[in-house]
Amino acid sequence: MARPVTAAQTLRPKRIASGGSATYSQSNQVEGAVTLQDSATLTLGSRTDTISSLTLSDSTVQTSSGSGLLTVAGAITHSNGTGSISGNLRVSGADRVWTVTGGGDVLNVSAVVSEISSGSIVRAGAGRLNFTAENSIGNVRLDAGVTRFDNGSVF
Repeated sequence: MARPVTAAQTLRPKRIASGGSATYSQSNQVEGAVTLQDSATLTLGSRTDTISSLTLSDSTVQTSSGSGLLTVAGAITHSNGTGSISGNLRVSGADRVWTVTGGGDVLNVSAVVSEISSGSIVRAGAGRLNFTAENSIGNVRLDAGVTRFDNGSVF
């Protein structure tokens, strides 16, 4: 069962342990960096939030496909298996490094990724990064790993 993040509280610790989950009850519940450990889930639903960075380990981040939005103002890192980000994702500001560490690791991004207007996604790590939604990503710099774009409207 998901641990609700209630009004007037921020998600502390900002690390969701192995197999754990947290669900937002209102917007702007997390400050700083977020780490999701093995098989953890963070569900924003129709809420919005801005975090400084996101680290996933075989974990899932979900927003609604409507008004839910997670803004990541820094790096996104995934390791240890298959992770996913769905719904709506904004990557703000300058160049943002997305790392999928190991050769067998996969990060599936079915989220609509938006607003990379003054920077780019910088792809790092030996793993696979899959984008499947229509996106307005803009610039992508492929420094390492495999990156797959499964939608003709990704740029």
